[in-house]
Amino acid sequence: MWKKFIFNGLYCYTCDSPSSCRSPTSQYCDVNTANTTSAWLRRLHSNVPRTVGNNFKCLNLTYYYPQNNVKTQEILGCYYSSIPVCYLSLNATNSYNWAKICSTCTYDNCNPT
Repeated sequence: MWKKFIFNGLYCYTCDSPSSCRSPTSQYCDVNTANTTSAWLRRLHSNVPRTVGNNFKCLNLTYYYPQNNVKTQEILGCYYSSIPVCYLSLNATNSYNWAKICSTCTYDNCNPT
């Protein structure tokens, strides 16, 4: 007897600011959601590669002021696994003395705030 297995793909929490990340949504990872995350990353970083693919991961990236632990930027989302998201350089506009917490993962909704 044959069994049919259905793979539904990866779901990641998604938001693009400390305020929106208070209530992130869960979204299916596909080219559209990965492109949205890439656009968010480009607002802060100078070296986000332009890429397309079918391999995705979830991201939790937070920048904060180390003096008082106040979050200044936060991105949760689905991204192309070929992008080194935790090693991107901040652009000149955002090269403040921010501290960073960055993690990636590969199972559903593994990137909570």
